[in-house]
Amino acid sequence: MLATILGIGFSGYSIYKKLSVSEIKLDYFDLPQKQVMGSPDTKDTLYFVFDYTCPACKKWEEEVYPVLYKDLISKEKLNFVSQPIPLLSKESLKAAEVDYAVGQLYTSRYYEIQQKLMQDSKSHKDEDKGDWATDQYYERIFTELGEDYEKIKGVKVPDQLSMMRNFTKNLGVASVPTVYLNGYKLADPFDINTVKSVIDGKTKLIAEKK
Repeated sequence: MLATILGIGFSGYSIYKKLSVSEIKLDYFDLPQKQVMGSPDTKDTLYFVFDYTCPACKKWEEEVYPVLYKDLISKEKLNFVSQPIPLLSKESLKAAEVDYAVGQLYTSRYYEIQQKLMQDSKSHKDEDKGDWATDQYYERIFTELGEDYEKIKGVKVPDQLSMMRNFTKNLGVASVPTVYLNGYKLADPFDINTVKSVIDGKTKLIAEKK
């Protein structure tokens, strides 16, 4: 009888071990809609909040994003959203305004251009050219990209400081980078293993009571 229940020696049945799923309690937030890199059929979304002048954000782009893209995003296992906020400097505000305009005008190139601007930001400042995040700088960059910066300047941009306050006051952003997975704010934005574990179904995120 026992052998029949376990499926030993019984055609059509097999013994299996139930997957052990760990749980992590994290704060959950309803995040604003934004351009998405990925597939509408992908159920998991990572939301990256950053500042263009933030060294740690650049480090995240250089170390974490390539791994996520190679292992998850390119395989349509994870969608990606990124949102700049002007948290650190006046240059951050100008960069966030340009970013918004790019999203309105060049939707299909949004992430390509955003990553170009992010990659260039720190290296340009390191060279001390003095015009980073100015109209002169963006004119040169968009010419290199084959786009018209005058069109960018013509876009009506909503108040980016109000948008930033929404993230800092209502959506749990105390520092950058901040990373959310399916609306849950990760304790460590550089924690690739937790992201992969959730995607693989080995870890479940649940809302922490506030």
